[in-house]
Amino acid sequence: MFAEVPKKIARKKCLSYSIKLPEIRRIFPEIITNEIVGIQSLKKSTRSIFALKRWWRIMREVTVNKAELIEILEDNRETHEADFERAMEGYYIEAVERHEVALAAAKKKDGLVPHVNLQIPQSHDEDYARALGMLRMDISTTITIDEHEYRNFVEDEWDWKQQWYAPAGANTLYMSKVADK
Repeated sequence: MFAEVPKKIARKKCLSYSIKLPEIRRIFPEIITNEIVGIQSLKKSTRSIFALKRWWRIMREVTVNKAELIEILEDNRETHEADFERAMEGYYIEAVERHEVALAAAKKKDGLVPHVNLQIPQSHDEDYARALGMLRMDISTTITIDEHEYRNFVEDEWDWKQQWYAPAGANTLYMSKVADK
């Protein structure tokens, strides 16, 4: 629970303890919120030692109302299903366009015929279904979730999501095809 601040930073204004939060974050990257419960000098000889309380356990778990969590997760699932359907519709539009170009090149008998290779959108409905099934099977009215589960279930930020919605990714291209038409 105690950490040593390098002498360079400790000298800055050690007597008034006005060390800036970004410097503390740089030294202690584990601090994940702006809440620092206490900073105090521990010894005169080691003015660079400070007490940072609760710095490791800040918001690692949270207890939430299960019904609200299920509702949020269902909304996130519906959004993903709608995006998946738009991506599939755009996939078929893109496939037809590329096949038409390939067919036109083949009819000309002039050079190479372009190969049509498209990435098929992936549905991650099973991730939502698994989480919802587990929540519905739980008999309690509240449930404790960790930081990773909160990120997935509430914020709808899954490990696969960054790739799925990548700006230069296939799914984004496919969804833009549907928006254009």
